Amino acid sequence: MDRTTYRIALAGAALVALTLAACGDDDDDAAETATTAVDTEADATSYTSAGNELCDRTKGDIEAAFPDFEGEPTLEQAQQLGADLGAAMQRWRDGVAELDPPSDLADDHDALVAALDGSIEKLEAAASSEEGAQAMLDAGGPPLDEPATLAHALFDRCPVG
Repeated sequence: MDRTTYRIALAGAALVALTLAACGDDDDDAAETATTAVDTEADATSYTSAGNELCDRTKGDIEAAFPDFEGEPTLEQAQQLGADLGAAMQRWRDGVAELDPPSDLADDHDALVAALDGSIEKLEAAASSEEGAQAMLDAGGPPLDEPATLAHALFDRCPVG
């Protein structure tokens, strides 16, 4: 093989090697993208499943915190409700905060945690003072609507407030 033919063959082999390497990278990228999509879907499913379990437990805790009021609740009853419901909401908040949301749900997850923090703060105020209890009564009851609505958007089995 003369020198020119050798160079052409070497250049051709290099070109084939580069082409195959480039195709291999595309396949790896495509496989990685597909794997990432499957992982994200699995993460979302796991997140929703864990959130549903929390909602199931929390629903019972919240129902147990509500006494059977005969008529309009007194300030003392509202304070007790603030304490009992605040504890249930704190357990729910702690459970939600431990979940690891997929990136596309992270903002909604953070909004739920923030709403739970706000509700817990109001419930603690109701539990610790007559003024806080009166504010809760004046607002029409405990602050459950916002967290319930946000949780319902993230998890299948969380009831809307």
